[in-house]
Formats: sequence, structure tokens, C-alpha cells
Amino acid sequence: MTRRRRMDVDDSDSDASFAAESEIDDYDDDDVFDTKDQKGDSSSDATDIDDLCDDDVDVEDQIRLFDGNLQSSEYWRHKVEAFTEDPYACQDYSPGTTVLLDAVEEQWRQFCCVLKRDPKECYAKISLSLMYNFFDWVMSQKVGKNGRKKRGIKKKSSLGTYWKVFRLVFERAVGEKINQKLNRSMHRAGKKHRLSEQRRANRCMTIDDLKQQIETTLSTTKKSFKLGELRILAVLFLLLLAPAGSRPEATLNLRFKDIRVVLARDPEGGPHKLLLRFTPEFTKSYLGEKEHLTSPHHLDNLDIHPGERELPLPLREDLNDTFIFRRAIETFMGYQISTNDRITSGMMAAWIQRIGEILGFEYPTIAYNLRYNAANAFDQSGHSISEHRPTGLTTEQSTSVAMHPTIRELTKALRELPQGSKQYNQVKRARRNEKQRHRRELKQRLRDEWTDKQATDDIERQIHGIGFDNPATDNTCRPQGTAQRHLMKKLTAPIVTTLEGQYRRRDEAIEAVSTYYLVQEGCTMPWSRPRSTTEATVYCSASNPPKGGQLDLAIRSIFITNDKERPKRCFIYIGQALDLTSDDKGRLDELTHKFYTSNNLTKHFRKKHLSKVADGDRTECKVYRLPLDHKMHLQNHAMRIHGTVS
Repeated sequence: MTRRRRMDVDDSDSDASFAAESEIDDYDDDDVFDTKDQKGDSSSDATDIDDLCDDDVDVEDQIRLFDGNLQSSEYWRHKVEAFTEDPYACQDYSPGTTVLLDAVEEQWRQFCCVLKRDPKECYAKISLSLMYNFFDWVMSQKVGKNGRKKRGIKKKSSLGTYWKVFRLVFERAVGEKINQKLNRSMHRAGKKHRLSEQRRANRCMTIDDLKQQIETTLSTTKKSFKLGELRILAVLFLLLLAPAGSRPEATLNLRFKDIRVVLARDPEGGPHKLLLRFTPEFTKSYLGEKEHLTSPHHLDNLDIHPGERELPLPLREDLNDTFIFRRAIETFMGYQISTNDRITSGMMAAWIQRIGEILGFEYPTIAYNLRYNAANAFDQSGHSISEHRPTGLTTEQSTSVAMHPTIRELTKALRELPQGSKQYNQVKRARRNEKQRHRRELKQRLRDEWTDKQATDDIERQIHGIGFDNPATDNTCRPQGTAQRHLMKKLTAPIVTTLEGQYRRRDEAIEAVSTYYLVQEGCTMPWSRPRSTTEATVYCSASNPPKGGQLDLAIRSIFITNDKERPKRCFIYIGQALDLTSDDKGRLDELTHKFYTSNNLTKHFRKKHLSKVADGDRTECKVYRLPLDHKMHLQNHAMRIHGTVS
């Protein structure tokens, strides 16, 4: 039916009593909600709603029926009576806090099961006796899920945090806060377990410390990131965290749709500025995607429309929901960045802490350092930094861990068990975990004792007029490769005085970062000095290695002349070595090394390469330059051509 444009205005209507006729006409024609994408007839008024668009419905009759309202009074009375307050009674928490609350609530449930009592009943009859024994039970637990050893509560401040979380759990379950008398009495629970009252040392950083942290992240070879892109992402994480002091988890959750790139006009008339804005959601601008805008050199030719202040630079729309910080996955030929598997906060924290150790901080860096800095205005410094501070264990120190009584008992028990049995694997895993724990404790003890010992040694040497001791040269890490040296050279290039030179400096740095994204760093491995053998000769371009060179000898060693030959080098690794640059000696030594036996090569091939290939995946042998159609084809080729049993 045809709708009338306006209804007759009732004089008793509260809005019409003070609105002139012309004002009502103008009001009907305006777009009240300012929606840009509204479609349809421009003569529609506020009564046109999607729920009442059926042709058989007379909208005006319904409005008249309920005196101008779309629902009857009975409808709203029923809504009030049926309303449930439970979903709105509790406070909303972040996902991380919710996980923590659920974990404490699960421990409370387990404790109630030990007492053979109902958890809700224990909440209702909460008492000091119940609370004290609950925390005593929590601190007495040594083994967690799947038999894993718990770290436990070791400091009084940690117990205080746990107590605060339990108060929130209680409030969420009961709907009211816990008794203040219990709150004042619970601090005594830590005395029985002799919890430490030592507070964590202040770990704030200055801008100079942040600069050194970033430079070390880019330049060190003591820590490998497997893929070059992960090294760049570790630096980007620090740069995003420092200015705003945001939470590390929130930074890791950034997606490409949260970034808006614009070319902004300089108010003082200088060259345009390239700005990155982080927004809750990034909507692609009207310019659309331009496939040819993929090089930093194109930025020099862009200009801003006269009368406007900025030019949006849209990103690819298909990446909107993709995380910026993605982890690397291991493939048949090495590592590549995952499709959308996010780097966890634990992974990033471990990277940052390790770089802090390499840099020489007494207290290794944590992600919250920069969050503290934002609150303290970068006014505190890491004065305890020393490049001579130990960052790891020597070979002798690492070997000494095997003499620990617990590890010796596990080793003895391992010899008496049949290999491959379930109990054998459990004991083997327990021994490995014990070794890692003792190495970690030994390294931390050496780092803690180093400061006082080094200070005493320096003072005594100066008193006797000897002077400072020259630290030993560290040859345990491989040298920088060509791509890493090129990256550092371009990122640390001096500032030039001309605008064209500055643009060129910026573009070269961007290209160096983009090139390093695809660099295969591999795992962190100790590097030994080149051996004085015929295999340690100099080699040149990997694609055409010189005869008699290290790579040429390695290539010759992976081809068999009869079915009984069993080489000890991995032909997949040799294929990766073909892509190396002429001076990447450290990486070449890793890829061309000999396994101790051919059985060790078989284990390596199955674990590192074959397990990453599905039945229908296509692969390639770069040494033989042969496409391999499926997994069985790969195994057949490995056996017939390279003598590798799988």
C-alpha cells in the first residue's frame, strides 16, 4: 500500500507542542543517524524499519494501535518480570584474567573433593580454618597436570597475588566480598612455607638501553630466530611497546586491520610524513588496492590532493584479520611464516629475556620493562649492564650437571629399562628435564655471583698495579652472514643532509628489512672454528661451487654408486646450502656437517624432513633438480640416488 508522507500532528503531542510546521518538514527530510551507506527511497521516514517491511503489514495502523509505540504495555511488563540479572551481576574480566580465575576455581574444587565436600557449601561456610588449609594444600602441591612438576609459590608477594585472585573467585561465585577478618589473617600462611619476602629488582630501561637492546637483537648470532622475519618482528614488538607502554598481550593481538598508513602533510611546509596509526579497526579507504604500490621508491612520487591534509595508503584487504606477529612453522625445506598462528607472549618474553642476557643486563629484560618506563618517564637506567657478564655455560660447566646425584640415579635406571618402552621414555624425559633445570639453576647462580667476584678481582688487580684483565674472545657463535651484515649496515647508515639522500637511505633500509624476512637462520647451534682439513677450503657461489671446495665435496658425497653405500650428509640440507651467499661460512658448516653414523642421518631425515610432508605434497630435490610428486616418490629418490634410508 502507498504510505502517506506525514501523519497529522496531534496538538497534545509533547514534541509537536513546541515544533513549528516547517521544522517538522525539515526534520523528516534530514538523515538523523548520518548513515553514509543508506539505500532506498529518500522519502522514507522514521517508521520504515526492517522488521516491519512486509507488504501485508500496515505500519501506521500498528503505531496507532499502541499509541505511537511499536510494543504494547503487556510486552514491556513481561520483559521486566522475565529479566535475568545473573549475566549482569558479575564483573567482566579480560580473557587472561578469566583463565586465571577459572584455574583457581578448579583448584578450589579439587581441594573440596579432597575434603569430600561440596564446593558451594564450602563457599557458604567459609572460615579461617578452611582458607588456611586450602592455601597450605596449594603450596604443598609439587606435581600438576600429566605429572609435570609445578614451579610452586616461592615468594610472599606471589601468595598475595594468589589470595587476591581467590577473593575475586569467591565474589564471582557468591556475589559478595569475603570477610575482612579473613583478609587480615591470611598473610600468616606464608610463614609455614618460609616464603621469601625479597621483592623483584627494578628493571626499568632508558632510551639508550632500548637502543642497545634493539641493536643486539638485530646483530647477535648467539641467538637464532629460525627465520629472518621473526628477528624483525622482535624489534617491531619493542618499538610498538615503548612509546605507549601498552600491555604486551594487546600488542601481540594487533592485526593488519588495526593499522592505518597515511602520507601526512607537514604543517611547516616540509616533505610529507609517513605515519602509522593504530586503530581498533582499519577500514579500507576509497582509493582501493593498487597492486603496483609495492616498492618504497613509489612513496617519493606520491602527493596529497590540494586542500587535504593526508593521503591514505591502503593495505591489502585480505590481510585484515591476519595477525602481525605470527610464528614460524617448520616445513620440508626449512622454516616459513605461518598463515595466522600468533606468536605467544611466552615466546616473545623468552626472546627478549635472552637478548637481555646477551647484552649483559644483570636482570634480564622482560616485556613489562617498557611498560614501567612509560609510567616512570624513562628516568631510570640499567647501570649494571656489562658485556663481560656470563650469558651461558661452558662445555665443562654443562657437562658437570651430569654428575648430580639425581641425574646419575635416573641414568642408572634408564640403563636397566628396555628401550622403546613407555617407562623408558618417561625416565628419559624426566632425566632431560632435570638436566635442563640444573643447567638453568647453575647459569643463574653463576650470573648472581659474577658481579661481586668480578668487582673483587678488578679491585685487587688495580691495587697490585696489574690493570684490568682482558676478557677472552668468544668464538662459540657463528659470524654474521651477508644478509645480516647488509641489514645492519643499512639500518645504521648515517643521516644525510639532502632530501633525496634521506629518501634513498630510507628506501634502502626498507629493502634490506624486506630481503632479510626470507633468510633461513636455522636453530641456535654452537659454532666451532674451521677445521684444518681438506673440507674446510674456501668456496664461492653456491649455485656453481668450485671443484675441491667445501660445498663441492659435500655434493659429491651424497650420491651413491651402489645400493650398499650409506652417506652421512643430508641431501636436503645440501640443497639449502646451494642458496647461500659466498661468505656465509657459519651456516654452510651447519648444513654440510657429517652425521656420526648413517642411522643418525636416517633419524634426522625422518624427524626434520619426512614428518613435514603429507602423502600428496609435491617437493623438490634441489641438488638433483628433480620435482618429486608425492611422499613415496621422495622416499624412493632418497634411497636410490642418495642412499638415505627412511
